[in-house]
Amino acid sequence: DDTGITAGSLLLSAGLCGFLTGRRAWVWGLVVGVWVPLTVVARHISLGSIAGGLVILAIPMAGAYAGVGLRRMLAAAR
Repeated sequence: DDTGITAGSLLLSAGLCGFLTGRRAWVWGLVVGVWVPLTVVARHISLGSIAGGLVILAIPMAGAYAGVGLRRMLAAAR
């Protein structure tokens, strides 16, 4: 089962994008993570797949906000 690998790569990719830019974390979360929920919904449209897609989208959003937050913490420490 490669769910953990997918979730980890979404988290780290969005976190790196958020860290490198330092702003607009929500955009980076969407850019990196919207493709997985779209694939889930395209396979089988139901209320459960839409709810699951939103849960999946929360992972790259968290990564992007963590990346932006880490960059701001490092900038404040200087």
